Amino acid sequence: MFVAAIDKFLETIPLGGKITWKQYLLALLVIVAAMAVRKCLSILLNRWLKRLGERIPGEEDDRVLLALHKPFTYIMLVVGIYLGIQVLEPYPRVAAIMNGTFRVAMVVLVLWFLLRVVDLVAFFVLRFSARTETRLDDHVVLLLRSALKVFLYVVAGVNVLEAMGQDVGTVVAGLGLGGLAFALAAKDTVANLFGSITIFMDKPFRVGDRIVVDGTDGVVETLGFRSTRIRTLEKTVVSIPNSEMVIKKIENISRRPHRKVNMTVGVTYETTHQQMEQVVESLRALLETAEGVMRDNYYVYFTEFGGSSLDVLLIYWIVYTDYKEYLTIKEKVNLEIMRRLETLGVEIAFPSRTVYIRRDAETPPTPLESVES
Repeated sequence: MFVAAIDKFLETIPLGGKITWKQYLLALLVIVAAMAVRKCLSILLNRWLKRLGERIPGEEDDRVLLALHKPFTYIMLVVGIYLGIQVLEPYPRVAAIMNGTFRVAMVVLVLWFLLRVVDLVAFFVLRFSARTETRLDDHVVLLLRSALKVFLYVVAGVNVLEAMGQDVGTVVAGLGLGGLAFALAAKDTVANLFGSITIFMDKPFRVGDRIVVDGTDGVVETLGFRSTRIRTLEKTVVSIPNSEMVIKKIENISRRPHRKVNMTVGVTYETTHQQMEQVVESLRALLETAEGVMRDNYYVYFTEFGGSSLDVLLIYWIVYTDYKEYLTIKEKVNLEIMRRLETLGVEIAFPSRTVYIRRDAETPPTPLESVES
């Protein structure tokens, strides 16, 4: 009697025809088995991917590798649920809805899995290309990765439309009717695409270079189809469309071979002619022997009688392009300049002004005081 009551209740569920409790039990067993298989695969894949990740140093590698098992295991779960429902032999209309839902779910999961595979392959190719001297292959990999993702999205969209019962040919024809509006709306996208191709061919910069574009100073992080992303010195991210990048003035700081230093050392007017000659010769000897300074390209000259100092111009180049090393060499040179001036008994001038007061017509003006500006 209890079993008969269960059968009568199951017949009221609008899923299929007369479904027995044995079919429901079998469907439940199929779904539970699919969940068990998914769990076992998840554990096995986790162990295998962790071992593979141990061979490759870096936590980022582990995260990329471990991310692959999720879409794969969910595919197994969806397949199990679909097979379990098919055991119940649903009505044709319900079966059609189930089949369409299953296809959409599979398309989404396969797309998710393939996108992760593309990222993984691109990651390993970038690791390999980092060993080469040129960065051209890095740009190729990034552009191909973006192109493959766009292609996968398009293919997935077409399959989703088919799974939902839409005629793809009709959809394409409808897009053709609105082709002019689409072209007008996509003109910026096309301009950015050609801009990225121009940057790729002309190579004014590469990923990792520090550049200055329209007042934005930072390091190029990514070069995509639409825009170039720059990490500024304040650690913010600025995205500039590639159509603008090709028409703007780009200053590539990373490609300069040396850093220029242009400075003026002012000494007091109490400095004698002989002392000034010694100062100039001493500073030339300093730049000739200073560590990190180009020895065949520097200028040291007594150039100006300034308003409050005798000015010595120093122009030299530091061989290091790294900013910290540049500051370190410049600091050493400045300290050595101070030491040599102290040894020669010459004082560095500071802005000052001498005021003369005329007491009467017969008394010539005499200096009264010096007032610091």
